[in-house]
Amino acid sequence: MSKKEQAGAAGPSDEGPSAPRESYGWLATSAVPAKKRRYIEGVGDKGIVELQAQLYRTQQQAAKWKETLDPSDRHVRRRAGVDVASLMARSNAGVEERGRADRLELKRTQGEGSERLAAAAAALERKADLYGRLARGEAEDEGGAYEVDFLSKGTLEDELRREGDWLAERDERRRRAEGDGGRAPDTAGGALGGGGGMESADMARERERRRWEEEEGRRAADERADEDARAARRDAVLGMTAETEAGRERAAGARAERDAAAAAKRQKLKAAFLQAQVAKAAALAKKGGGGGKGGGGGTAAKQ
Repeated sequence: MSKKEQAGAAGPSDEGPSAPRESYGWLATSAVPAKKRRYIEGVGDKGIVELQAQLYRTQQQAAKWKETLDPSDRHVRRRAGVDVASLMARSNAGVEERGRADRLELKRTQGEGSERLAAAAAALERKADLYGRLARGEAEDEGGAYEVDFLSKGTLEDELRREGDWLAERDERRRRAEGDGGRAPDTAGGALGGGGGMESADMARERERRRWEEEEGRRAADERADEDARAARRDAVLGMTAETEAGRERAAGARAERDAAAAAKRQKLKAAFLQAQVAKAAALAKKGGGGGKGGGGGTAAKQ
């Protein structure tokens, strides 16, 4: 009797109803796909449709965004989150209307176009000259007739520039003092040596320019060294390839020579073997012919 029949004969167990089976995840399930669709608890058809629609919208946005980007600027604009399509579609308010009005006015006064352009250019030149003189303080502001206060603007710019130069000089002195172990900075020596101190803005710019040129020179030297190293590696690889091809050709030639020598040796052995067989056959034939003659003589003598 099998174990199942014995269990049935023994009757129902006293342990009560069996506990419901629990799912232990994909590790405990079969790899064979189910014949029927498995419904996910808490997720209906409507939710799946919404997810698919959102996925489609995201894919369409990504495709449009990629089409509008230049391949050289993709990673920069991706990090910045710039939408090129929206930027290209933007326009200042009133630009098209003003352009249309200007074109219509130019068509209406076609004969006077050159004179009007010359007058406009002269007015722009006078305006630029007046602006320059006001900014330099060469012209008087007649009781606030202009919307820009050039006097305050120039004063503030000069003060900000001087304050920035003073702060930069103070920071430079502090850094040099910390680098010298707290000793007082030698401003005269720094000015004479070009390392700071009592230097003007032009001297500071010149020093920055020289530092930039040195950095650019070092970077160019590093690039040349890298290019030389790459060229050396490329030449080495090409040399190894040429040596390999030459070795293969030599090996192929030696193999062909060995095959030809082996074929000639086989032909020679075959010819020697055939000659030996022919000589052996001739000897057997000669021996058989001599025996026949001797037998005939004996018969005649007996008779």
